[in-house]
Amino acid sequence: MAAAEPAPLPVLQLRCDGDLPFTQQELAEALALRVPEQPAVGYIVEVRARGGNLVEVSLGERRRAVYLGDRRSSAASRWVALAVVDLITQEAAPPLLPQTPSLAPRLPPPRLLFLFYPTIGLSLAENPVFASGGLSGSLRLYRGLRWTTDVSYGGSPKAKLHEVQVDLQELPLRSGPAWHLQRAPLEIRLSAVAIPYWIRAAASPGETQYVGVVAGGSAALLAYLPLYQRLLAMVALGVDLLATRAEFLVRGQPAFDTARFTAWLSAGLALRSKQ
Repeated sequence: MAAAEPAPLPVLQLRCDGDLPFTQQELAEALALRVPEQPAVGYIVEVRARGGNLVEVSLGERRRAVYLGDRRSSAASRWVALAVVDLITQEAAPPLLPQTPSLAPRLPPPRLLFLFYPTIGLSLAENPVFASGGLSGSLRLYRGLRWTTDVSYGGSPKAKLHEVQVDLQELPLRSGPAWHLQRAPLEIRLSAVAIPYWIRAAASPGETQYVGVVAGGSAALLAYLPLYQRLLAMVALGVDLLATRAEFLVRGQPAFDTARFTAWLSAGLALRSKQ
């Protein structure tokens, strides 16, 4: 009886993380030209972006910091492949960077980020609760600096205030700079906000409609959690501080006024670009 052949061992495995100037496929092709399968059996190579044109290459306890300069695409992947070969061929290479446990999943700053989220808010008004759904786009300008734009639609539930039935609908628009932290999956946003609104105030014997805009500033803190490949979970906590305010009268009596301060909480999904 012929002896069973041993199962083939896995060849080199790659794990790329962060805003790298090359794709995993480009690195795999560069390594295929330089690393024979047998010496690479069982190894897992991790490549992480570290900022400042630096990447960290890890092979178990062995580590290398590789400065890429202005290299991009295949030129950068070939440079990293040389570091991988160096780590594989050395029997005992001490780590150049200390190992520090990761306290939270790091989010590499993508060039484009699209968000889809519902929002619940509380304001300093007689009808304080509002709900909305929103879309957001975020563009990386330089390193952690981004520009963001948000569009939402929603309003407060219908309520009876001072014997007047009030129905408020809003279209909050926010745009401004943001800073994405390099070592944590957090983003800080400062935005200008404009909120066009439509309000119906109904009281016997008739109904009054108003249309207007209030404006001010907004600040928010967003946290991201990777779910699957380019899909992320997002939670945001923010405040709107409005410089303008509107008061509504029905038959000469105050019925409703807009809030100057609103705190809101959002949770939803984000889709990031590949680079």
